[in-house]
Amino acid sequence: MTAPLPLRLWHDHHDLKRLQRLLTEEHPHINGLLEVARKAATPKLDEALVPEPDRHGHYKVKENFAIGCAVVHLLTGDASFAHKALAAGLHIFKVINRSDLGLSDNLHHLAVIQQCCAEAWSEAERRSVVDALERGVGQLHRIGEGNPHNVGNNWWSVTHGGALIGALAIHGRAGSDGVVRDMGRTIDWAAGRLEAFCKHYGDAGIYHEGLGYQRYASGSLLAALIGLRRATGRDILAQHPNLRLMPVSLAAASCLCEVEGDSNSERGFGAMLSWNDSGEGLGGGMVDSIGLAIAPEQYRGALRTLFDRFHGHRSPEPDYAPGFAGLYHALIHYPYDHEPAEPEGLLPRSLCDSRQGLWVARDRYGDGDEAVLGAYARSTHVGGHSQDDAGSVRLMALGRQWVRGGGQARPDAAFQTVMYPTPPEPPTRRSQRGLVIWDQRGRRTAQFAMDLRAASNCYHERYLACRWADQEAPLILAMLDVVDEHREGVIWHWNHTFGTSMRCDLRQDRQGYTLTAEDGSTMVVHLFGHTPDRLAVESMPESRRTFSGGHEVTYLGRPFVSARFDPRKLVHMLMVATVQPAGMPAPTIRLRETGLAITAGAVTWNDPFGAAVPPTFRLGASRNLCLRPDGAAT
Repeated sequence: MTAPLPLRLWHDHHDLKRLQRLLTEEHPHINGLLEVARKAATPKLDEALVPEPDRHGHYKVKENFAIGCAVVHLLTGDASFAHKALAAGLHIFKVINRSDLGLSDNLHHLAVIQQCCAEAWSEAERRSVVDALERGVGQLHRIGEGNPHNVGNNWWSVTHGGALIGALAIHGRAGSDGVVRDMGRTIDWAAGRLEAFCKHYGDAGIYHEGLGYQRYASGSLLAALIGLRRATGRDILAQHPNLRLMPVSLAAASCLCEVEGDSNSERGFGAMLSWNDSGEGLGGGMVDSIGLAIAPEQYRGALRTLFDRFHGHRSPEPDYAPGFAGLYHALIHYPYDHEPAEPEGLLPRSLCDSRQGLWVARDRYGDGDEAVLGAYARSTHVGGHSQDDAGSVRLMALGRQWVRGGGQARPDAAFQTVMYPTPPEPPTRRSQRGLVIWDQRGRRTAQFAMDLRAASNCYHERYLACRWADQEAPLILAMLDVVDEHREGVIWHWNHTFGTSMRCDLRQDRQGYTLTAEDGSTMVVHLFGHTPDRLAVESMPESRRTFSGGHEVTYLGRPFVSARFDPRKLVHMLMVATVQPAGMPAPTIRLRETGLAITAGAVTWNDPFGAAVPPTFRLGASRNLCLRPDGAAT
C-alpha cells in the first residue's frame, strides 16, 4: 500500500458542509457541543500550555483545550483556533511521553488536530506535524516502561490503536525533509494486532477486564478501525459483527442517575454496574460517541436519546463525553440521520455474554429510577485488573447502588458481594472462574445461575432471581447459595457491599438487616436457610492507585455486611430482599422452604428460580443440585 491516503480519517468535506449547515439551523447537539468546545478553547495559549515539564519530563496542556480549539475551527473556520490547536498539539510532543498509554493518547489528539485544522496551516506546519507523529509511532515499535504487551490487556488496544491512528495520519505525506512517508508496513502491523484484540470480545460485545476498562480500551480500538476503513477500505469491524452490539450492551448496564463515587475523579452523573477494578461512573470517554456509528441501525435512535441524556443537551451536566478526544468524535459520529427514539421498547432489556459470563437484566429504560441487575460468572479472564469476583452480583434501583463490589484496587473476595471459603489453601486468582448454568429472562422476572466450583474449590452454585416492582409489590431480589463442602475446617463467608452513604441496621437474630439511603428509600434483607454464626457490618480499607501518567488517586473504603458460617458440611444461604422508595413500608416476607415460594405482602412468587430449582428442593436439607437434580435430600 503506497498510494497517498485521503486527508480525512473520520470525516470529509461533505460531512463538514453538513455539520456547518446543521449549525446554522441551530441543531441542539451541535450548538451545545460547540458551546462546550468554545469554553474549553477560551484560555490564551500562555494559560493553556504548561510551560514547565512535569516530574516525568512531559509537557502538558490544559484539559480539552487542544481538541476544543480544533472543533471550534472545524465548525466556524476561525483560523486562529487552528493555530492554537497546532501549538498545543506540538507542545505535548516536545518530549515523547515515556508511557505508551500517554503517548498513544497524544498521537490520537495530534491526528485529530491534523484532520480538523491542516488546511489552515502552512506547508511547513503540516510537515512539522508529520515529524512529531512519526517520532511517536516509532517509539511504539519499542515496548515502553510498564507496558505488559499482552493481547488480553487494555494496553494492547490503546497502544496499537494509537500507532495505527498515527501511521494513517502520516502515510503519503512529507516530513520536514521533503520525503513522502510510506507507513504501509506499520499500518498492516498495527491493524493486525488490533484484529487479534477483537477476538477477545464476547458474543454480546463484552470485554473481560470489566465495563470500565472496556470503555477505555475500546475507544482507541474503534477510532482506529473506523479510520482504517475510511482510509483503506479494510473493514475489520465487518469481520467481528459482535462488536456492533457493544454500545447496546453498555447501555443495558447503565443508568441515568448520580454516581456515588469513591474519589473526586469520578463523574457525577451517569452510573453503570461495575466490575474489575473500576468505578461506577461512565468516565466521559469516546466509546459512547463512536458507538453511535457502529451500532445496528435499529438501535441508533434510542442510543442517540441516551447519549443526549447522559452527556448531551438533555443531560443535567452536559459535557459531550470529552475524554480522549471525545469532543471531536461526539461531533462526527452522532447519528444525525436517525430521529431520537425512546429506548424503552427498542433497546434490549437484558444480555448474557457467553464468553465473559456476564449477565445484565433491567425492568425498563427510565429516567434514573429503573432497576438494573447484574451478575458475573467470570467465565473468561485473560488480562489485568483481575478480582476475586466470580459469582458476584450488582444492583442499581431507585437511583442508588444497593449491591456493589470493591471498586478500585480492592480485588479480594471479601469486598465483591460473593460467597467464598477461607480454606488453608485458597484458590489463586487465575482459578477464579465460574460457568453460566441458567439464564431465563421475561418481562416481569429474570433468573440466572452460576456454577462456582472452580472458584470455591468445592461444590458451590449461586442462583439469582428478581421480580420487578409493580403495583402489587416492590422489587423482590432472591439469591440462593448452595454449598456442599467436602473439606474439613473450612469457614464460609457471605458478604454484601452496599452504598457508602447508606445506614445499615442488623437484626439481633442474625437473620437479616435493613439498608436505608439518604432519601429514605430502603432495602430490607431477610436471610433464610442456615443462620450465620456471625453477622456484622465492616468497612474496607482505603485504597490507592498510581496511574501510568504518574498521578495517584485515593479511594474511600466501602461498607459491607459480613455473614460467617463456622465449618459445616452443608451451607444454604437464601437472601430475599425488597427495595422500596421512601415512605413505602416493606412488605412482610414469608417463605415456603420446600419448593421455595416467596410471599411478599399480598403477592406470592412461586418457583422464584424457575425450573432451575426443583419443587422438591428443601432449604437447609437438600444436597447439591448437580448430583441430585430432583432436589431430594440425602
